[in-house]
Amino acid sequence: MIRTLLITAVAVTLQAQVTSLMPPPVVQFFDDNGNPLAGGRICTYAAGTSTPLATYTDSTGGTSNGTSVLLGANGEAVNNIWLSPVAYKIVVRASGGDGTCGAGGGTIRKTVDNVYDWGQLLKADLANTSDVSKGDALVGVKQPATGSIARTQHAKNADTYGSRDFAVCDGSTSDTTTLQSALTAAAGKSLYVVGTCVGQGWTVPADTEVICQGGAGFKKNANGLLFTLPNDNVRISGCTFDGSGGTGDVVSITGDYITISKPTLKNASAYGFLMSGTTGTKIIDGTFLSTNTLAPIVATTSNDRGTISNNTIDMSGCDLTSVHCDGIELSATGGTGILQNFTVTGNTVLLPSTWAAPPGGPIGIEFWRAGGSTDIVRNMTLTGNNVKSTAGIVFAGYSIIGNGHTVTGNVASLNAAYFGLELVYFNGGTVAGNEFYITASNATGTTAISANNTNNTTISGNTIEAQINGTTTGYAIRVYADAQFSETPNAFGNQISGNRIRLLAGSSNAVRAVSIFCNDVAGQCSGNSVMGNTITGISNADGHVCLSINPVVGATVDGTVFSNNYCRNIQYGIDRNSVAINGRFLNNQWNSVGTKYNGTAGTGDYIWDATDNSNYLPTVFLGTSVAAPNLYVNSVGLAIGSTAYSNNSRLTEWRMAASAAYSAGAIGAGSFKQQQVGITGCAVGDLALAGATGITTIGTYDITATAIADQVVVTIRNLTAGSLTPTGNLKVSCIKTNQ
Repeated sequence: MIRTLLITAVAVTLQAQVTSLMPPPVVQFFDDNGNPLAGGRICTYAAGTSTPLATYTDSTGGTSNGTSVLLGANGEAVNNIWLSPVAYKIVVRASGGDGTCGAGGGTIRKTVDNVYDWGQLLKADLANTSDVSKGDALVGVKQPATGSIARTQHAKNADTYGSRDFAVCDGSTSDTTTLQSALTAAAGKSLYVVGTCVGQGWTVPADTEVICQGGAGFKKNANGLLFTLPNDNVRISGCTFDGSGGTGDVVSITGDYITISKPTLKNASAYGFLMSGTTGTKIIDGTFLSTNTLAPIVATTSNDRGTISNNTIDMSGCDLTSVHCDGIELSATGGTGILQNFTVTGNTVLLPSTWAAPPGGPIGIEFWRAGGSTDIVRNMTLTGNNVKSTAGIVFAGYSIIGNGHTVTGNVASLNAAYFGLELVYFNGGTVAGNEFYITASNATGTTAISANNTNNTTISGNTIEAQINGTTTGYAIRVYADAQFSETPNAFGNQISGNRIRLLAGSSNAVRAVSIFCNDVAGQCSGNSVMGNTITGISNADGHVCLSINPVVGATVDGTVFSNNYCRNIQYGIDRNSVAINGRFLNNQWNSVGTKYNGTAGTGDYIWDATDNSNYLPTVFLGTSVAAPNLYVNSVGLAIGSTAYSNNSRLTEWRMAASAAYSAGAIGAGSFKQQQVGITGCAVGDLALAGATGITTIGTYDITATAIADQVVVTIRNLTAGSLTPTGNLKVSCIKTNQ
């Protein structure tokens, strides 16, 4: 212990000074006559008492003077006198008596009480941690700015708290009780955490901020929750949540306006962050690492106005044999649950590349409600998310019901996928500008965008590049009504427009690129619009269908229109059954394909209804060297002039490939006022129209050749009676007569 040399007088002035007066290095005493007080004695006591208190021979306090020091012949103390940092009472005695400090000692010459060194005493007081009036309460602080107020350091320290003011947080010692004390003390203020605090069951008071520094965080040491957050306005930032020391969920959130920013979650055995009954929860800028987690971000019962943004969820190594390994799973449950007004944006989700059923996963981002329940999911926004290598439902979950959902600008790179995006009971929403890249499909088929029982929804501007295969039919975009639960099976008023679909090599099993399908007798698939989509296949023998409409008997498709779509390198342009007679096909184009129709031969299968001229296909672009260009499939062959079509003037042109040969048939009287045959790559004058064994004519007709854009169009006009009947193949070929 450092001691203070006793001097004749002690004075401390707490002022800014450069130098100070040297105190007398030796204490000397005199009698009344000015003679040295030889043989006298200095007796020392605790201030205000008669309790002896030792002094010391040097500043280290290693050697004690005892409670008295003898004065030499010159009146000086024979030993140096160093005081402890406490108050003393000093008694000076003359020589004589029994030579002690007791009643028999020499005459008392002087008594001075409360003697101490101010510097040492101040130092001791500043080091005091038990008396709230000492320690940091003796230090004043003031911010160097106009208007700031003076406070003590004690008051300023109370603005924030540190975890190690209470807990060890060394990664092994249990901090369950001590850290809770820190959290409780920091109520309404900030708690700074360093190290790894071990325990479980902690609760954060309302209006409190927890800030982790330098990779600090929390680790379970028992089963159960690491944190429960039932209080409002809690903020936790930069913390690691480690569930490796126990089973169960990691963090339960039931309070409102909870913000968890920059979290790191790892080793969660069940759910990571579980929201229930919250408003305004934010989970942002996080990193979620796990190999055996049900889902790191979850909502259940009712939740409103949540934000899940800019998180990276890496569960690519998740064990699908025991858990379903979803990324973000938000749901409405309990029968009265309402999940609404959530924004899920800018997240990256990495999941396993295979599908497991059971347990059924993985799913990248899922919104759902229990089937047949009265729970509601509405006004959800999913933008700018990136989901990779997942085999599950990517952007919408099973049995969504509600309105106003927005799914835009998301990217999904999928392997062995069931769905890229599944919408179920999805009403009044927008699905736009998303990208789906599917490199392999599930064994039972794949649908890139599936809209089941979805109404009044816009699906536009999406990009789909997919290898769709499996044992059942796959789809790029499928809108369908299928009875599930207790809801009415409807799929009406949807707009599918401006999407770019590319079927990749390896696709199999008659993929339907865009399909309207009512699979329930009560289904309403009316008023859907499929327009301006571009669909590219693999070859004209790939077995795939560009546009498909196949309702079951009893379903309704009135007002559903396929218009201005462009199909390339796909074998079948249209797949339509007899139930879909009120669906319309307008101004669609095909390039380098085979037949335009795929269906079972029979008089009930039509491209359009022969008796209703409001449904028509004005442009038929026929491929090279194919069978008779039938308007409907039957055993007769070319029958354009049949009675059923004799008054249908809406078919305005055929566009035929160069050197295309067509089987024998007839163009009936009055059938068409203008018949055009477009041949790409030829000039006017390069054409020849001939039959394999000759052409016979009945009535009057004209055949002319005209240049239109990059095609030459042969026009057959003014049919007044009879027919143009090639007895063999009618062949339009490009003959370079000018060479």
